[in-house]
Amino acid sequence: MSRDQIDVMNLLAGKRVSPANDIQISRILPPEWQPRQKFEEEKLKELANSILKNGLLQPLIVEPLGEKYRLVAGERRYRALQMLNWEFVPVRIVEGLDDKRRIHIQIAENLQREDITPIERSRALKKLFEANNLSIDEAINTMILAQRDPARLNSQIVLTVNTICEMLGKSKATILNWLRLLKLPEEVQNMLDDPNGPLTPKHAGEILKLDDIKRQIEIAHLIEKMDLSVSETKELVETKKGENQPGASYKSLFNTSKKMFAHLEGFDYKSVKQSKLQDIVKELEKLNDFIFVLLKKYKDSI
Repeated sequence: MSRDQIDVMNLLAGKRVSPANDIQISRILPPEWQPRQKFEEEKLKELANSILKNGLLQPLIVEPLGEKYRLVAGERRYRALQMLNWEFVPVRIVEGLDDKRRIHIQIAENLQREDITPIERSRALKKLFEANNLSIDEAINTMILAQRDPARLNSQIVLTVNTICEMLGKSKATILNWLRLLKLPEEVQNMLDDPNGPLTPKHAGEILKLDDIKRQIEIAHLIEKMDLSVSETKELVETKKGENQPGASYKSLFNTSKKMFAHLEGFDYKSVKQSKLQDIVKELEKLNDFIFVLLKKYKDSI
């Protein structure tokens, strides 16, 4: 039994859970809320092929809903079985779930999976804290204060945060980093939510060091256009933070500038649409003039 399956069964402890039995898949409704919104077709096909070859190793978990059933855990399996056109599927029926326990089960099953996106994971955590009557801001502030000034903490909130961290088997620092991703602008969150996108949670951690939303978006697009590494992003962020401060990071500024100019080496003007080429040429002429003046001043200062 996998880690997420063990977590689910632990959360079902003390509830009435039937032995596995078969019901018509057409009687099963999808869950009301699902942490993951993206299900890759190829991954589902792989799972369907595995089920076809090895059978369904873990029944779906459902709860009664009138004459039908509501899926509680196992949506990937449920979708794969639909893909295989199974008429009857093995399930375990659980009764007496409240909203909090239902959300706990869904999140415990999904957060362990590798194919969940960083933003899906963060939103799932937000839902979990809210189910425990704790806002994302309260959770974040509690975990920050735990490191700086634990004497100011609300004991009940601390207990809730500790319980959730223990349930997920993650440190407060990890949970804090996941939640803070939701403080990014929606445009940046969407870039981070793309499995094939340019941003990683580590890139996002550097972007979050900037308070200005416009600059956060600007940096995110520079990462995408210039394929910046995390260390290069860190240098760029330090430069932006120090632009209006004495003693700005000169090394970061020069390194970032060199990286930008390096991208011009691969620029193929022949591939640019004719309607845009004239504007680009004008901008490059301005850039050349500026660099010429800059290098002349630099040379004279040696």
